[in-house]
Amino acid sequence: MGDLDPQWIHDQIFESSQILPLKELVVRVINCGNPSLRIGSLFNLRKLCIDHSSSGSSLPQSFIDQLAILISQCPNLTHLEVSCRHTSIEGLFRVINADNTNPPLSIEHLSFKNVEVTALGLELALRHLKTLKYFGLLENRTGFGGLYDNISIWAILRREKIVLSTIFTDWLELEGLGLYLQAFPGLENLHVRPLIPHGHISSLLQFVSPQHSISLVELNIDSTLSFVDYWKWPFDEASIRALSSFPNLQIFGVTFGHQLSYGQDSIAPESIVSGLYFYIPSFSGPRYLRKPYSNSALRTFPNYNGS
Repeated sequence: MGDLDPQWIHDQIFESSQILPLKELVVRVINCGNPSLRIGSLFNLRKLCIDHSSSGSSLPQSFIDQLAILISQCPNLTHLEVSCRHTSIEGLFRVINADNTNPPLSIEHLSFKNVEVTALGLELALRHLKTLKYFGLLENRTGFGGLYDNISIWAILRREKIVLSTIFTDWLELEGLGLYLQAFPGLENLHVRPLIPHGHISSLLQFVSPQHSISLVELNIDSTLSFVDYWKWPFDEASIRALSSFPNLQIFGVTFGHQLSYGQDSIAPESIVSGLYFYIPSFSGPRYLRKPYSNSALRTFPNYNGS
């Protein structure tokens, strides 16, 4: 949706939505002017995804106000994804924080991208998010040069006793994240996108292993944006040994850049797959192996689906 659309289209879409048994809504706003996006009355939603990727403009305050009202008064909402620049977690949850008489939110899946997530804002939100299982935090925007205080964020999750089954994040401050991972068992899915030189793959896996060695079924490492050598292939021996401590790992994903190289030598994707199979005996069991993409992997992993 964009400001080139006539207003009657926006009106028709949201008027129709109010009379439909709508359970899921995905709104992508492009080049937003000041459209009337009346989502504030869609109280039967279970899943809501808002995507506003334009960096040159911000969503109208009236839309953010409606979104905050919807979050506070939508009892069935379990899945919330917000990717909006110039939006803060305080603004999204301000209504629920202003009225402490509201019941706890039912949100289990919470994902932020390009949203300002401060430690204080997250702390206020978590008071109402006791059923949270999935937490995604990517490209967080704060007033500290685009970075944020992850030690405080992970410490708050730990203090509020939020036991997550899935974590998806691009900032790996391993001290804070490590303390959180050591506090609770049961992590099933871990997706990381390392951007800066904080720790090593083996250090991350050592934090995961003690409490989550049995429960972890999916591990994804996306290093396409990493400029740090020790987040790239080939993994060191410590990392490879650490991977073998997850006997129930079903999906292991490694995403590299367009060209894989080690020193001056190019690395064929099938050699990576074969190397992992040789060093990690448990890889004879997983149903799926994700990335690197290669038809040759089928010869090593008959069930490899290349997805």
